[in-house]
Parts: sequence; C-alpha cells; structure tokens
Amino acid sequence: MIRAEKLVRSFGSRPALRGIDLSIERGEMFALIGPDGAGKTTFFRLVAGLLEPTSGRVVREDVPFGMVPQRFSLYEDLTVDENLALRARLYSVPPAEADRRARDLLARVGLDRFGTRLSGALSGGMKQKLALVSALLTRPALLLLDEPTTGVDPVSRREFWQVLNALHHEGLTIVVSTPYMDEAEYASRLAFLDDGRLVATGTRDEILAAYPRALVEIETDARAETRERLAAMPELDDISLFGTKLHVRGREKTGEPGRPGDFLEGRVSEALAGLVPADNIRRVAPTLEDAFVLFSENGDESARMSNQPARPIPPSLPLSSPSKKSSSFSSRSSSSDILLRCENLTRRFGDFTAVDRVSFEIPRGNVFGFLGPNGSGKSTTIRMLTGLLEPTSGSATGFGGLDVAKDTEEWKKRLGYMSQKFSLYLDLTVRENLEFFGSIYGLSGSRVSVRTRELADRLRFQPILEELTENLSTGQRQRVALAAALLHEPELLFLDEPTGGVDPKGRRLFWDLIYELAAAGGMTVLVTTHYMDEAEQCDRLAFILDGKLIASGSPPELKGALAGRLLEVPLASEPFAALASVRGDPSLEDAYLFGRRLRAVARAGEADVAARLLVRFGALEAAEPSLEDVFVSLARSATPSGAAVAA
Repeated sequence: MIRAEKLVRSFGSRPALRGIDLSIERGEMFALIGPDGAGKTTFFRLVAGLLEPTSGRVVREDVPFGMVPQRFSLYEDLTVDENLALRARLYSVPPAEADRRARDLLARVGLDRFGTRLSGALSGGMKQKLALVSALLTRPALLLLDEPTTGVDPVSRREFWQVLNALHHEGLTIVVSTPYMDEAEYASRLAFLDDGRLVATGTRDEILAAYPRALVEIETDARAETRERLAAMPELDDISLFGTKLHVRGREKTGEPGRPGDFLEGRVSEALAGLVPADNIRRVAPTLEDAFVLFSENGDESARMSNQPARPIPPSLPLSSPSKKSSSFSSRSSSSDILLRCENLTRRFGDFTAVDRVSFEIPRGNVFGFLGPNGSGKSTTIRMLTGLLEPTSGSATGFGGLDVAKDTEEWKKRLGYMSQKFSLYLDLTVRENLEFFGSIYGLSGSRVSVRTRELADRLRFQPILEELTENLSTGQRQRVALAAALLHEPELLFLDEPTGGVDPKGRRLFWDLIYELAAAGGMTVLVTTHYMDEAEQCDRLAFILDGKLIASGSPPELKGALAGRLLEVPLASEPFAALASVRGDPSLEDAYLFGRRLRAVARAGEADVAARLLVRFGALEAAEPSLEDVFVSLARSATPSGAAVAA
C-alpha cells in the first residue's frame, strides 16, 4: 500500500526525515510513533502528496485515501451537516449517497444529534470525530491519522478507537501516529521514528522481545527519598514515574555473562533496605512506553540493541521556594494549611450554566487533579480561579485571605498559568519569549537568565533556545510554555492539559518536574489531563461532568469503587466478534478491547454473572482498575441511561 525508499525530506538545512526505508501492507493497522519533532507529520504529508521528497521516494497505491491531520481542518463557521455536504461536493459524491453515508457515520461516532451545531462550537473530542467522518465520507481504502485523539477525553478516545478497530476489521488500511502507547497496542505493526531516523520496526511482541535492559518496578509512598537513593546507583540509567510506581532501568544488557537477570532487582533491594519492603520491588516486563523512552534516548543505537548507556539521570531543578513539603509524596498538609478554597463556584453564560456550584479545597504542596470530559467545565473553572473570568456566584479564596474577585491583581502575582491553548508569541525565539514573560513578572535580567538556563536544562530544550517558536513541534512548545509559567516560581501552578500532544518521554519530564516542585519545593499544583496514568500521580482528584462535581478522593479511594468488578480475558482470535457478543449484556457496565485482551466492568453485584459470560473465551483474570476505568464509569453512570458522553 505504501513504500518509502531512502526517503529524505529537509527544510532548509534542517533534515526532518533521513533515509527512511519502510513498507506498509494493504489491510494493516500500522502505528508510527516517536518523540515530538521526530518526523511523523512530515511522513504523513509526503504520503498524502502534500510535500515532495528532497531525495528518495515514497510510493502510494493509486487508491482513494482520507487524512485526519493534527489540527482541526474543517470550517468552524459551518455546521456539521454543512461541512460534510461541502466535502461530498468537492469529491463528487452523489448527494443521496453522501447523505446516507453521513447519517450512518455520524450515528457510529455518536454525532447524529449534532448536525445543525456549528463545528466551532463542538468540544475537542467531537471535532475529532467529525474530522474522521469527513475523511471516511469518500469511502477511502487508506486512512492516514496524525495523532487523532490528542486532547480527547478517555470516554471519547475509547469510542473513537472502537470505530477505528471496526473499520480495520472491515478491511480498511489505517496508518496512525499517536502519543498514547495503549493505542499503539492495537496496531498490527509499529515503527519508531527518532530525529528523522527509523530506529525500530516490527510487531509489538517482536519489539518488546528485543528490549535489551532489565526493568524493576518499585511501589512506595516515599518516592522522593527512594529516588534520592536510586540516583546514586551506577547500575541505573533511568528512573521514571510510571503511574503510581517508579520504574528503574539498568545500564547493562539483560542476560549478559556474569550479570544474571535478577541482579538489578537484588541491587535495588539492597539500596532501598529499610525504606521499601522487598515484596514491593520486582522485575517487570517492558511496555511499549518503556521501549519508546529507550529508543528515543538512544537513537539509532536502539535499532542495533546497543549496550551504550542513555544520558545520565537528570539533576533535580534548583528550587528556592521557602516552604517545604515532606519527602513522602502521599503526605498531606494539615487542614489549617489550605492554599485554595472554592465554595459554590458558579459561572453562567446567558441561560447556559458552564460551572454549577463547585466546591473543593487544595492543601498547600498538593498536586490536585481536575478531570472531566471535553466541555465539562474544567477550563472555565480554571479561568475563574486565575482571575481571568468573573464568577457569576460563589467564591474562591486563598493565599492567606485573598479573594480572587476582590484582590485580583495581587492574586495573579501568586500563580503561574499554562493554558490549554498555546499562548506564547510565534514570531519570537524561545529565549525572547522567556525574557518577555520574565519582564512581565518583574524579574531582573540576570534572574531571567538564571531561570532560563535552569528550566531549559531540566526540560531539555537548550538546543532550541534560539529557534523561532513557530518552528517548534507541539511537544516542544508545551515544554517552553511550562517554563514560562514557572519563571517566577509561583506558589500555585495551574496546568490546563499541559501534556496534550506530548510524547511519553516528554510527559515523564513534565511529571518528574511537577513532582519535584510539589514534593520538594512546596508548590501547589492544579492540573487537568486526559492521560489517566498522569492522574494517578495526584494527591487528590475531582471529577466534573456537565459543570457539576460528581466524585472526589485520592486515586486509591476512587479505584476502590471498582474493586473486583474489572475482568479481563486474553483473546486468541476474532476479538471483534467476542466484543460484539458481550456488549450490551445486562451484567456489564462496559466492555472494550485493550490491545489483545477483552476487558469488562461488571455492574455492582454482578461480578459472578459477568465472569461466567467471559470465561468461555479463555482463562479469566481479575484486572486492577485504572483511573481510565473510573473515569468512564463515572461519566456513563452520571449520564441518563448510562449513555456515552458526547465529547
């Protein structure tokens, strides 16, 4: 279907693709993954004929194809129906056929009730579904998807992939790039790009079987002290937060003579003696995210499974905040040390209530996760809490007696804000942007220089300091935007989907830093995110739906509501037939494919019935609920008849 031979594409002196050789066969679900700026979008544009190669060639079979780019490409001032009608006319689809096709596709993605809504008024998830429908309207044989679910909430993301999997099962060839490694699990084959080079290609099992390092997982609340001890170990070259746990990677190849497979586990246990019980330290098999991080660190060496170590474990960011927090990430400040308190916070736009009597409080030094589907009221709440939008009623107080509505200017000096929409100046360089924002915060030139150097080193954007911001990838822009929000070392940091479109390595950098700021520096953080593995790292969470808080608690408390209700069974063949046969069963709240496994959430009190339903497919396993399962369960249970959230 697609064949690239020694494919090179440069922009001036900057190479985006460097000699790519790759074949994608008809009928495949092929995933293209790699760090931000690796060349994925350039490859899609070359395949689509939107760019010419600098050298080499890319050949695509002469078949109809559709493409969903990263940025929403339809007309926001047209309705859903008008956009699809325009697409049909442009591609000469007969009106009657176009109407039938549009009705069928809109129903499949849950947009059949929104035909008269302006596309610009749709939430992020709904826009992506509409873009998919538009691409499918012409009955393509090939579908190109460039990070189609970036910025999409877990409910919509799951629904989006159910549609994609069904289309692939019907014979559609799909090539997709994604920052979500659980989405990459669906692919027949994968290719890793890094710095324009193809560093690994194969099936999921082939790639993970060739992973050359030992991995140890550590479960502990005292993660800050654990990291300090591990950082002194020469046997390690990476320490990363992985959900609620730490993953550490050995420098040596597994199976090397004289270094048995359990060597690393033993050394880690010795280093953490007296701090972490031995039962909480175990060797684990690599995931695609582990492979992604290693490949993107080692570049083309990873394709040869080199034994060269990755870059050293990065130093902690120097922190100067006067308040300190206990080294235990799970520690809680006392109730008398509440930094921010919201009481019945409400915002209306005409007759529409975007935020409805929301109340919560955040202790100083905590990381507070604010979760909800697209359009649920998260960003509106943050805009009120940052003083950018006046509440209709209710109050937000903090910082020792300030009121956001009465002391707005003093309030703003205490906080940093990284908005969902990129807000830096595209015609300035990275350094110029940081200097400009530093001057707004009242920092001296020398202080801005120091903070720029610290943050560029910690967030790894030193090489692009002199680049124009408009030339940066999405992930690079997000790192610079975070640096701008941190320049003045705020007491309270608001992060509105800070890692949307950021690759797994970049997301780990973000969260390592957020963790340091809260655990060591005493900074308080309120974060919204669609990555539920990130939400696992928060002290407390609150779920908002249709402007109302529907649940709150710590991650373990929220997951406890699904304990014993999540069942999983590996599928040897026909996964879609298995899913179709159980979906809609009254004993199940939800059923979905997770890679090559069928997962189901039993309704309360129905776990035994659900188990009998699933056991016919194979050996049944109890699975630990994730926050994504909690998110989907809460969203659907709070919607009439348990219908999916239109997001």
